[in-house]
Amino acid sequence: MPRAKDGRKRGKKKTRSARGMGSVFEHKGRGCWIARGANGKPEASGKTQAEAIARLKQKEEELKGEKPTGANPTVAEWGKEWLAHLTNRPGTKDDYDRSVRLYIAPALGPLKVADVTALDVQRAVTKWTAKLGVNTVRKVVRHTSAMFTAAVHAGKTTTNPVRVTKKPKRVKQELDVYTPAELAEVIKAAPTVAAGGVIATLAATGCRIGEALALDVLDFDPAARTIHIWQTFDRRYGIGPTKTDESIRTIEAPADLLPILRAAAAKRTSGPLFQTSRGKRQTHAAVWTAWQSLAENIGLPAKKPHAFRHSVATMLIAAGRPISEIAEYLGDTPETIVNTYLKKTKASPVGTINELLSGLKVGAGKKGAKKTPSTKGK
Repeated sequence: MPRAKDGRKRGKKKTRSARGMGSVFEHKGRGCWIARGANGKPEASGKTQAEAIARLKQKEEELKGEKPTGANPTVAEWGKEWLAHLTNRPGTKDDYDRSVRLYIAPALGPLKVADVTALDVQRAVTKWTAKLGVNTVRKVVRHTSAMFTAAVHAGKTTTNPVRVTKKPKRVKQELDVYTPAELAEVIKAAPTVAAGGVIATLAATGCRIGEALALDVLDFDPAARTIHIWQTFDRRYGIGPTKTDESIRTIEAPADLLPILRAAAAKRTSGPLFQTSRGKRQTHAAVWTAWQSLAENIGLPAKKPHAFRHSVATMLIAAGRPISEIAEYLGDTPETIVNTYLKKTKASPVGTINELLSGLKVGAGKKGAKKTPSTKGK
């Protein structure tokens, strides 16, 4: 590396972006280049710097053809402007775009944003419920609410009519899970198939498949026996940020998984933790194919890979681990764990209450039960 006159090493010369361009930089976490406009919006990405710049210019040209909405736009007009300025993850943007195009605009599009009432939204919800599943309707309602909240902040209306709209009740689906013994069998047999390291990680830790695929060699610390989860791999957009802030975590790897992780990392110091024979990152399709083969070999039904997450969560709850502890390990909120995995039982906790109130050691029973020391008079 060339040196300056004072003998210090010169750094790599930084390239200056074009005047009025904004910023163009390499995002190593996502594995791509990011280009942003002068005001930070819009944003575009590409595999190379030139590709990112080209996509940004294309977006800016598209936005020039879309004039900002006036003081009182229609729902359809505001929907387009709102979508154009979203800064969410690409997959989230696609979800919002689908809701606006297929459901919100057809139902409420001609109405002025400021004139939409709760009754208008309720009628739209009724139409959606007649055609869509309950959980899909609830998602569309959430997206509609987000759109109107943005309209309030932009001064297009004064209230969000969706907030007082009655949504259909959430349908809690029965979880089809694997038993702890079946999970152990999967982990043991995983090394016999391609992408087995990913499958074993899913079965042992309950992490999301995108999180397992995004792991790099340096994310596994063999000395500390930990896995650092901080990014995800999307089948459409590649490496990107995790689903939520809670998803970023460092977890301890179960003992049965450690040999598999060490074998996957080998002596490498960079690159994907789980890679193909050609050194490429494993994909969702490869994991699904490998899992179908493995499941057939050990005589288990090949449920979707996300069933491993449900199985680990259910197993931990049944073992009596604290909800907050489970949520932290799985990268979720305690509320999500309760709403998704907790079930009502017919068992009564009165026996435990009686033992606690009488000073007995919980679970000891009446015979030979030890009373807890009294603190009276101390």
